[in-house]
Amino acid sequence: MSHKNSLRAHRSVERSFLVAAILNTTGISFLANLDQVLIMPFETARKTFSTGKTVSAIMARVEDSSIVEEVSKEIEEMHGEQVTVFSVKIILDAINEVVGILNLVLGGIATISLFVAGIGILNTMLITVIERTREIGILKAIGAKR
Repeated sequence: MSHKNSLRAHRSVERSFLVAAILNTTGISFLANLDQVLIMPFETARKTFSTGKTVSAIMARVEDSSIVEEVSKEIEEMHGEQVTVFSVKIILDAINEVVGILNLVLGGIATISLFVAGIGILNTMLITVIERTREIGILKAIGAKR
């Protein structure tokens, strides 16, 4: 399989790669479409795409999800403020916070709607009772029995 690299203007490079494995399709993951990725060693990618010492993103997976926090802290300690580490847990926490705020807003809207509907029902019942009271008074005045 060959890869044509034309990331820089007026430059193209042909490279050959040995395909070690073809992975099963997984669909879109949380952060990327893993069916459209090329997995290669970091040094090979750096040389192939001529990124120099700059890397915009690295996606990593740990085998044991219980050590995600440890690995994140270790990466941050190794590289300091040069890197920002996002774990799925951090992203899920942010999403849960947004969902919590949405629940509060929707709960508030539902409470207001219920209050307005209650006032509407109360108003309808009150007017009905007032009208029926008048009717019953007239019927009793002309001699109607219960």
